[in-house]
Amino acid sequence: MKEFLNKTLDKLKISQDYVVSKYRYHLRKLAIKKVKENLVEMKRVETDFTKDEMRVLIKKEEKKIIKSMGASVSLGVIASVFGLSTFR
Repeated sequence: MKEFLNKTLDKLKISQDYVVSKYRYHLRKLAIKKVKENLVEMKRVETDFTKDEMRVLIKKEEKKIIKSMGASVSLGVIASVFGLSTFR
């Protein structure tokens, strides 16, 4: 029984790691897209920045996305507590 539980926990950890890695991948992809859009608005190109500077810009954009998602997720949770549905 203990062995079965350990195997199950290991599988859960693997699936959790998979979900987290996919989330980070899509978050990074969205951040890169937004940074490129911002560069177009600033009339700059990617080659104007070093790799490190681009990484910093992408990291900042990721934080902005997470912050904006936090508010919408919180509202969704509060709405579901009161039995309201958010149709997106």
